[in-house]
Amino acid sequence: MDLHGFCNAEKHVISPSKILLIGTLGSGKTTLAEFLVRDTGFPYASIDECRIRFGDGTVAGEDCAWDHFLEICSSSTPAILEFSGGGAPSG
Repeated sequence: MDLHGFCNAEKHVISPSKILLIGTLGSGKTTLAEFLVRDTGFPYASIDECRIRFGDGTVAGEDCAWDHFLEICSSSTPAILEFSGGGAPSG
């Protein structure tokens, strides 16, 4: 089998519908997302943005934020998606 032709980047173009960035806080996800948005033109969404926009610090608010984020994730529109996990505050 000749792998030379298979590895030729000019012949194969990957067309992702979603690019998922997962990592710990401070790992560079947002910085990488900025480059990917610039280079791909894909829209960007993060769970943190959804928490700010839809959450209120309660368990119900965290659920609401995740509901909105997962709705974006499940759409057929290409996107850069970022999350690091998390959860509702204890207490």
